[in-house]
Amino acid sequence: MSKLILKSDFIELFKSLGIGNGSLICLQANLSKLNSVIGGYQCLLDALFEVIGKEGRVMIPSFSYSTLDPACMNLYYDYEDWKTIREECYGYDSIKTCSDVYSRSIEHALKENKVMRSNHPVYSFYFIGNYNSDWLKQSMNYPISFSYILKGFVQKKAFNLMIGENLENSILIPAIAKTLNKGSTYIEKAYVQSNKKKVIKTYLNTMCDDQTKKELLDYCYCKTEKLNGQNVYCVS
Repeated sequence: MSKLILKSDFIELFKSLGIGNGSLICLQANLSKLNSVIGGYQCLLDALFEVIGKEGRVMIPSFSYSTLDPACMNLYYDYEDWKTIREECYGYDSIKTCSDVYSRSIEHALKENKVMRSNHPVYSFYFIGNYNSDWLKQSMNYPISFSYILKGFVQKKAFNLMIGENLENSILIPAIAKTLNKGSTYIEKAYVQSNKKKVIKTYLNTMCDDQTKKELLDYCYCKTEKLNGQNVYCVS
């Protein structure tokens, strides 16, 4: 039987993973796998900020696949529908566009102070806390890299915290692939809302197969703890 998870449990967990005052956390959290988290995502975020303090900062993926051109979507659409989709879809707006990943955690994160969202139409991130505003300006090409959005990971106090997530989904993998010139490069197109007009942006991105992901994870230091029988990863 799973036990109740309280704020104090999260605080103890984070400290055991080496997270401390001033840390930068890229949070990927799916609490549905843990069960019985009292206070839900708000409990998680409150505990995290209690550990990292006022000098710490949290970034959360807020990817919006709904802004992609239909030719780039994994969902199948008849070619005859592409014109309608392109006309009716909404371009990316950092305030209005909903996230398609970690949406519940972001819903609570928005209630925090100093929340901002980066500018990429598909692979944006929310930032909370003492972040550098320059990090909000992503490169259109290869949007997840250590040169822009993950620039803070050059610091020793930066961690990718993964709760209820598979290690192979670490947000660091595409950035490592870009640095080492691994994986495959492909083209995507997405729409951006700009000055009341919708414009299309074309950019390059990196794709890694499962074997490449495993190889890239060997470049990381990963500490693992258990919470209600689920692995919690802290990757740096």
